[in-house]
Amino acid sequence: MKIENTYMAVDAGQATRGKSSQGGNASFSDILAKAVSGEGAETSPAGGASPVAGVGQALEAGLPALWRQVDGLLTALDNYATALGDGSKSLKDLEPLTQELEQRAEDLDEGLSGAGLSGQSEDDLTNLAVQVVTQARVEAFKFRRGDYL
Repeated sequence: MKIENTYMAVDAGQATRGKSSQGGNASFSDILAKAVSGEGAETSPAGGASPVAGVGQALEAGLPALWRQVDGLLTALDNYATALGDGSKSLKDLEPLTQELEQRAEDLDEGLSGAGLSGQSEDDLTNLAVQVVTQARVEAFKFRRGDYL
């Protein structure tokens, strides 16, 4: 029985085509810089708005309020993590972000308790919300305890 590796042939062909379409000697950083700057990007449809943005807005309207709260807390956690990783930020700079984390976690927890959803539900969104609240509280507690001194 003969086994052929057809994937290698396909990958080699795509790599050659990809290189030639980017100008032959284009490095990854060059291609990434062009993509970020928008060079060579296709123009948007005549309507001016991108079709993805329209879908996102339509989906956003149908999402439950709990999702918006979870998304806000996740965004706050992401901002906190970014600031924590930035060596130029002092602990005084992190304090407002920690307060925002605590406030958003408290609001989300109150929303869960008020709706009778304390994590006992089998709903995936509720379970996610409980996990995000817990993570936010742990991060705020670690900051208050002095783990980042």
